[in-house]
Amino acid sequence: MKDYNLPPVLLNNLLNIAYAVKQKLQRVIFVDGEQRSGKSNLAKALAGKLAQLTNADFDHTHVFFDVGNIIKFLSDNRGEIVILDEAAFDLMSTDWQKKDQQLFLKMLYTAAKNHHTLFILIPELSALSYNIVKNGHALFRTYMKRSNKGYYKRGFFFCYDKKSIKQIYFKEKNKLRVPYPAPGFKGRCPDVTTDSLVIDEAMYEKRKDEAIKGLYHVGNADETVNTWMKRFYRVAEILVAEKITHKSKIVKSAGMDLNDYKKGLELYLEVDSNRNSKYVKHISLSNVINTTVNEEDDNDDN
Repeated sequence: MKDYNLPPVLLNNLLNIAYAVKQKLQRVIFVDGEQRSGKSNLAKALAGKLAQLTNADFDHTHVFFDVGNIIKFLSDNRGEIVILDEAAFDLMSTDWQKKDQQLFLKMLYTAAKNHHTLFILIPELSALSYNIVKNGHALFRTYMKRSNKGYYKRGFFFCYDKKSIKQIYFKEKNKLRVPYPAPGFKGRCPDVTTDSLVIDEAMYEKRKDEAIKGLYHVGNADETVNTWMKRFYRVAEILVAEKITHKSKIVKSAGMDLNDYKKGLELYLEVDSNRNSKYVKHISLSNVINTTVNEEDDNDDN
């Protein structure tokens, strides 16, 4: 891990978490926000700096992508700093509330017993049950800002304490018309991924690719197909979480252009028609895309 700096307001509050960690107190930090707003980057920056402050180990093997794989690690180790990245892999399955919620709670109880610190990335706080949310000690909510030149700047965040987490959860879960609580602090996290300042980003992406392939049961599909599956996972995730209906916004958020979108859609439909080992079980992406994406591009600032 390389040395890097965090904004003073972020570092000062991280010192409070470090003090709790040194006292062998469990800490659960939720990170939610719009797609590609910097959730993973923020979690890595916080986890890496926390590891430096507490003399703990942290690398790409401390980042997991589903609840099942993380529990064994938490059971076999003590006092680790761990990220559950893209927890939406589990949250987006249609039967998650029935099937995986107990597993999620088991993860939290195991983490508490063995004094782990968890950073849990989620699409939105209200996707969780209250039994999970009440275990959170802090919530970082990431967002993007649009510049005058029309491009989006990532990495901005609000931070809320334990009491505010519950207020936000009930407001959003029940769609209450009450004001949001004031954040404890806000700021912008620097990019720590470009130069692999915290972890080996190549290894991180490899582990993430394997998790996506396992989620979609792509089987023996070639690497080209796998690449498009990953991109269309991002598209579907954005559609579900953000309810975006304009194609230009979707492809921009997924790191694609319109030509990529057309090519990927053709390839996906071709693979999807062979319903053997090469199809998506959890989400029918072709149906999602065809029924929700407008053909018109949206060029305004909204």
